Amino acid sequence: MVDALALAQDYFAATAAKDIDTLVSLVAPDITCTSPAGSFEGLEAFRAFRQRGHLMFLDLEPMAVVANEARAVVVYNART
Repeated sequence: MVDALALAQDYFAATAAKDIDTLVSLVAPDITCTSPAGSFEGLEAFRAFRQRGHLMFLDLEPMAVVANEARAVVVYNART
């Protein structure tokens, strides 16, 4: 079983560091990502989406992390 809290923390750290390779390594190959910018399916579409997203912020500040055994949410403030 995946540790949801650890995964969320790793995902946030990679996002804040703008580390696309680590981000992609943390998601399933058949990922479907839905955002206000649209829906993206598969690793390459996810990679392209995240690369564009990283251009939008200067840094991220974590505000809260909430997790149970299966799910986790990271709330953060983005400075653009």
